[in-house]
Amino acid sequence: MEFLVRQTIGGDNGETVDSGITAKRLTLGPAAKDDVLLPGLKSSVSIVANDPESVLVRSGSRNLLVDGVLKKRVLLSHGDTLEISGLTLSLFLPPSGFDLGVLLSGSIDPVDNLATIMGKPPIPWSMRRMSWFLMCAVTLLCFVVPYYALKEPNFEEVVTSAGWPSDVHWSSGPLSSVHNAAGVAEQCDACHVQPFVMTQDDACLACHKTLNEHADVNFHADLGLEAMRCASCHREHNEPATLIAQTDSLCTDCHVDSESWTAAEGQPVIPVSAFAPDQHPQFKVAVLDQTESPVGSQWTRQPLFSGGAVDNSGLKFNHEVHLDSDKVADKDSGVALECGSCHTLTPDRRSFEPVNMQAHCEACHSLAFDPVTPDFELPHASAREVYTVIEGHYLRTFLGAANSAQVPDRRRLGSPSEYRTVCIDAPYTCAQWEAKREARYQFEDTGCVTCHEVNDNNSQDIAKRYEVSSVHQTEDWFMYAKFDHRPHEVIDGRVGNDVCGDCHEATTSVSANDVLMPGIDLCFDCHNADVQAEGSECVSCHWFHPDEGVSSVLARGDRRGVNPNADAWVFKWLEK
Repeated sequence: MEFLVRQTIGGDNGETVDSGITAKRLTLGPAAKDDVLLPGLKSSVSIVANDPESVLVRSGSRNLLVDGVLKKRVLLSHGDTLEISGLTLSLFLPPSGFDLGVLLSGSIDPVDNLATIMGKPPIPWSMRRMSWFLMCAVTLLCFVVPYYALKEPNFEEVVTSAGWPSDVHWSSGPLSSVHNAAGVAEQCDACHVQPFVMTQDDACLACHKTLNEHADVNFHADLGLEAMRCASCHREHNEPATLIAQTDSLCTDCHVDSESWTAAEGQPVIPVSAFAPDQHPQFKVAVLDQTESPVGSQWTRQPLFSGGAVDNSGLKFNHEVHLDSDKVADKDSGVALECGSCHTLTPDRRSFEPVNMQAHCEACHSLAFDPVTPDFELPHASAREVYTVIEGHYLRTFLGAANSAQVPDRRRLGSPSEYRTVCIDAPYTCAQWEAKREARYQFEDTGCVTCHEVNDNNSQDIAKRYEVSSVHQTEDWFMYAKFDHRPHEVIDGRVGNDVCGDCHEATTSVSANDVLMPGIDLCFDCHNADVQAEGSECVSCHWFHPDEGVSSVLARGDRRGVNPNADAWVFKWLEK
């Protein structure tokens, strides 16, 4: 049976420590053999599951206080509490992967603790003497000698050369790999600035200067995130555990009751409790808000598969046509286009470089518009800039600035094959006529309008008549999540289009407005907390410290330089 034991250490404002224990029954007590060590408890207490709704709590002595009555056996249900020598024990609903959650808070009554100690049988003299001797030896060699070595550099040289213990022996474990580097690995005082004082946030933020707080400390002032120590979550010398806390409770304790979850129309609202079916809401994608805004384009998040999940890129594009080898093929190889023909992963493999005209489109979609001068192309710019180039080209042509030799057949059906001999007006008038005709062709028939959304305001001034909609390519569909393509590029020996098509249904997309992102159900096939699958932790896809927000250096300014364990009894005693 999987137990999750949650203990509060250091009083009501102390830190909470979670421990996972696998056993048929959970034991709490003063003995080393007990699953949870509680020094000072009179006798061991065992917890056994009675049924899915209750547990049986048994003690070796009558010290279980329920409703003012001391008992040795208690049947405890969810929501019930009992006291054991000053400790409060209750049950709570654990996250996925655990069968039972046990919450311990408070501290053991010092009177009971003393009575327990006094009631123990005497230890043999030989054992006591040996214990005192070893304690004094350990204190001298591992505390007194290293401490004075820190204070006296000359004595430190003597200690080091003699091979005696140094302050290195104070370390509770090896450094994590990220901190095992020059400037940290050999300099304990880089983090431990003051002896016997827990690492302060100043030491962390001296290196991690660009770190941001998890949430707006003003808007979410009640969370008190800026009052939490960095080391509360990031525990060094704690291997093999990772330096980054990965327990889901770090996120779900707050977000399970969030009021911000919205679902697609007709779908239920699902609070997040784990990454598993019916425990995590459907993904939201970033879409362009087309409403007028004085500060420019705004991005909003809409539930996937909802009416608001529309790609408002301003482009006209058909994936189905471009991935069909019978309709479109690579000009150099003659084979069908692949996803990688246009979509190039960024160096961090999280997203894709923007698709641009010059690198991905121009090879097939030429911007040349006059067959007489096929090397002369239109700029890939605004409608007004395009018309200015068209007008200038035909002015030069009709006014004699361009070669008017033999004219080949036009590239378009229905247009005059030799327009210079058709127009009998003055050259300037002919140039204007041809420029307007070409503009209408580009912005109304084919050309620019083939790929872009073009607005026609019917202005008499042809240079101001057309407006090409701005192009907005979505760089990150999942704004509040991270995704690494590297472990997904090869699946079951398949690569390229075969793998891309597992998540992105591009071959059947006939509209540029389609959002070709996978839904959450597809991810559950491989990442599922219900079956303890790898990559199902919250931190696998979400980061606690966002890229944008309030800087931790500023948010924690009032607390910097403050001893985080100043309330400990030893410091209060030293102040007297």
